[in-house]
Amino acid sequence: PITVIYDTDGSVIDTLLGEGASDPSGCRDTGVVESVDSIGLEGKIHHAMLILNGFTYEYVQPDKLALSQPALETGVAEALTVQLTAPDGVTPVANAAVQMSVVSGTAGFAACFGATTCVLQTNANGMIATTVTGGAAGPVVLSAIEMSGSAVAQVTLEDVNPVRVAAIANSASYLAAGASGTWTISLGATQDGAAAVGVPVVWTAGSGVSVSSNSTATDATGTAVVTVSASNLSAGSVTVTGCAWATACASWTVTAVDASQWKISVASGAAQSVSVGAELSAVTMGVTDLVGHALQGATVMVYQTTDGWEGACPATGRCAAAPVLQAQQSTAVSDANGNVTVTPLEVVGEPQVVNIAAVTGTQGFCSLSLPVTP
Repeated sequence: PITVIYDTDGSVIDTLLGEGASDPSGCRDTGVVESVDSIGLEGKIHHAMLILNGFTYEYVQPDKLALSQPALETGVAEALTVQLTAPDGVTPVANAAVQMSVVSGTAGFAACFGATTCVLQTNANGMIATTVTGGAAGPVVLSAIEMSGSAVAQVTLEDVNPVRVAAIANSASYLAAGASGTWTISLGATQDGAAAVGVPVVWTAGSGVSVSSNSTATDATGTAVVTVSASNLSAGSVTVTGCAWATACASWTVTAVDASQWKISVASGAAQSVSVGAELSAVTMGVTDLVGHALQGATVMVYQTTDGWEGACPATGRCAAAPVLQAQQSTAVSDANGNVTVTPLEVVGEPQVVNIAAVTGTQGFCSLSLPVTP
């Protein structure tokens, strides 16, 4: 286009990007078209510019960008989609570069390898699919900008920080040093007080024990279960930890107790006295450590002798020695409750006294006598 500048008398005094300039040195490569400079008293234009062969510009509608609005939670990857279409809002724009950015707040995009901004490309459907993970509670503003066009989209999400709790219901266990054991451990996960369903739980175990799986998931009740096994565990404590959402963790401990600290006592069946023809009940003995924790896996040696009934002693002289009707030695191992069960060595149809002695570890000992009267 040519810009022509006229003087008061109508003569051309200058041109821009054209011929006939009054002063060729005044020609320029660029110029600014301004309005009429002034109008004289006689009604003539003193100075003006006229554009010849100019361009006509038409406004072009921009492409359209849309961002999904997922519910954002701290530490949780949520699906995020970007849709780029032509101005009609229907035709997808494929292979277009779109800059994704976290404008404010704390978050990161998986497709950006956790970064807050990067340039991604739309697929054949004009879409970009990724996940966004919130980093702290509060508002998070996300934006998408078409690099080769003018389409822009922005959304504001609220990153919430829910109350998440993991707890293991099982009490700590105690095992006889050198023994083996198996336990089923249950972890309960809740979010804002409600059972959390389908949450992955990662399990780690200390030296000396193993877990049936390194990762499980909570069921419909918010519970995740794993089996813990120990073999020939040395004295000391070992911890198993389960973590939900990576940060809500709970631990369970098994302690192997040295044999020098084992104790044994009669838990039930000691105060028995029956007549011939009646059967003595089983005796339960409990093995514990020095503090009283039930001890699983302790080996108990049980010694029994059944003596005949002595009867009344004479007025003078020694009492008659009671004959030994039978004797037995056996071995038992304490269960998960630290108990062993002993069946009295009773001779049917005879008055007698059943003597039971039990030994465990290097110091544990207990004994009792059960009469079967005539």
